[in-house]
Amino acid sequence: PPAALGVSRSILQRHGNMSSPTVLFILNEFRQQRCANSNTQRQHCILLGFGPGLVAEIALLSIE
Repeated sequence: PPAALGVSRSILQRHGNMSSPTVLFILNEFRQQRCANSNTQRQHCILLGFGPGLVAEIALLSIE
């Protein structure tokens, strides 16, 4: 769903495309939002990062 990309879009809007560090900014923002909401349940997230040339980073995260 489009709402699932809210954190990513927010970071890109505020900071632009920072290449590889963008992933860490998104993870930090997501973590801060999760900590602020103590009623959140366990979730699974797919983290994708693409770099110059043919570089891709993919991770499946389980967040509690």
